[in-house]
Amino acid sequence: MIVKQWRKGWGVLPLLGMAVGCGGAVTEEAGGQQRQTAAVEAAALPPGCEILGTEYHASGRPAGDTYVTQDAPDTPNPASAVIISDGNPRQEAYLRFRVDGLSRATVLQATLRLHAQDGSSNGPALYATSPDWSEHTLTWNTRPPPVGPPLANVGAIASGTFVEYDVTAHVTEDGLYGFVLLPEVGDGTDFAADRHPNTSLRPELRLRLREEQPRCQHFGTGGAVTQVLRGDAHANALAADSSGGFALLSTVHYDAAPYGTGLRLTRYDANGTPVWTREHPQPGEWLTLGGLALTPLGNLLVYGRYTGALDLGAGPVPGTGAGTYGLFIAKFSPTGQFVWAHAFRSTVQNQGTASQGQLMAHGIATDANGSLILTGEFQGQLDLGGGVLDAGPSSHPPGGPRGMFLAKFSWEGTHLWSHAFAAGEDGSTQGHAVATDSQGHVLVGGNTSGTNALGTAAPQTPFIARFLPTGELQWARRLDGVWGNIMGVAPMPDDAVAFSGHVRGTFTFAGTPLTSMGESPDMVLGVLETTSADRWGRLYGGIDGEYNRGLVVDAQGNLVTKGFFNHATDLGAGTLNPYQAGEVNPYVASHGPDGSHRWSRAMGEGLIPTLLAMTPSGETLFGGYLLESEPIRVDQTHYTSDDGFTFLLRLSP
Repeated sequence: MIVKQWRKGWGVLPLLGMAVGCGGAVTEEAGGQQRQTAAVEAAALPPGCEILGTEYHASGRPAGDTYVTQDAPDTPNPASAVIISDGNPRQEAYLRFRVDGLSRATVLQATLRLHAQDGSSNGPALYATSPDWSEHTLTWNTRPPPVGPPLANVGAIASGTFVEYDVTAHVTEDGLYGFVLLPEVGDGTDFAADRHPNTSLRPELRLRLREEQPRCQHFGTGGAVTQVLRGDAHANALAADSSGGFALLSTVHYDAAPYGTGLRLTRYDANGTPVWTREHPQPGEWLTLGGLALTPLGNLLVYGRYTGALDLGAGPVPGTGAGTYGLFIAKFSPTGQFVWAHAFRSTVQNQGTASQGQLMAHGIATDANGSLILTGEFQGQLDLGGGVLDAGPSSHPPGGPRGMFLAKFSWEGTHLWSHAFAAGEDGSTQGHAVATDSQGHVLVGGNTSGTNALGTAAPQTPFIARFLPTGELQWARRLDGVWGNIMGVAPMPDDAVAFSGHVRGTFTFAGTPLTSMGESPDMVLGVLETTSADRWGRLYGGIDGEYNRGLVVDAQGNLVTKGFFNHATDLGAGTLNPYQAGEVNPYVASHGPDGSHRWSRAMGEGLIPTLLAMTPSGETLFGGYLLESEPIRVDQTHYTSDDGFTFLLRLSP
């Protein structure tokens, strides 16, 4: 298959470069019309869209091959590693390929490439034939005849070589194509079949294509790029303050021993100018940084995972050491100086034997008191300072599902309260997002399975919950009927609860059934009242899958989300598909307080979207880190990791 099907945001535009005169030559009059048509089409493109005319290579999808023999007219040959075209005895080879995506591209060249296991003094001729057959039942007596003259022919074929048949004139549109190889001499050719053990020798329908439809990267009147910030580290998390300044948490990789990785904190003013940078190289074996929160006084709260020793500026953190791995939380002063840190590990009890369990955090938040609130998942048992938490019996066997934890620590790092929510027998319960509202309520999003304090649910049921500042569960709203995750929660200006995530299936929200497209999840966006009643909920996306990775809300109640999608999506204004088919594209999108589309932006694979925040003026800070050798393209400008891994955009409201 060449490209996946996608949902269009407007009617199909005519292909460019197709006006021809008699005999295939472009006449002066037709050429002028062609140029005029191209100009009209270019002018008619929505802002943020362009026809790239990019050339790329693709392949038809094999749909079966076989051969038939005149001497055995009722015998199929469905399991052979070769297909044979021979004049003595008479044998004919059949192949099928499925081609999709040509409605969006022009075929520049189509080539059937075969590998000759046994050559011939004169290779067979290739004909088109009906594709309505199966290799499991096709015989000499049921074989379809060739259609029309030969598509291509070759001369002598040496054994152990590839032979190519040009079928450009024949492969012109989507569909299932059938071919037959008819012998012209008695010393026929054996070709490698699609069942050949060496995959590199199997038949291929190779295509060289040129995109002809618009590629759109940006919709809406906001979301324009006003600043691009770069850095040499891998940016993991971002947090903004009430002045418009912000802080960045990054992983630094060192070439020289004894350090391999380190933690870097960088503070920026409202103009994006660095104010200070602090680094903490780690002697441990491995460090993975997670989230970042800024307290009202400007202190920085972080979490991450580690192996070995962990030293953030005041000697090894208690509980860490060689050969161990776990979770840490830490606090740094407004100038980046280390204040305190705690490390935790979980333990699995399996048939009387204790071993290390999986433990990771996914969300961090603070409140008016500078508290640290954390949520995530763990296996087995965990003590965050208030006693043993248990993820449930199903989480103890190796490889078992995980339970959720939620905990709150004071500004001094003292444990205030913590809770566990058990895994189900066949699914995990996980906390993926956490935030606080103006009253100090703790908002949590994630997925739940089985039975726990969040209720009884099918495996990986998305949920949104609100807890009192003292830790008691106030309410939980599950999206029963769908599989998925809530990946972002945030308070609205009136303390209603906004949420975002991705779901697959059908659920009812505010009395309306909502159903995702296709077999992949769609982005879900919605708001719950402070009482947990449904305010509004919507699904956005296409059939190839959207995967949300976070949410922020501004003072006016506008919601901004980030994530990625496969190939193409529609987040409310038309199809975003900035690069070629099959790519994983990061996105950032803004929707109004009622869920209406304001603007959306996407870019091709090469960016890992870890960063999202909003300034008091409504600007969006969005980005992450770039992959090596994977450039991205933003507003006709290419960016690569050669200029630094950190990539941060400031986008207009």
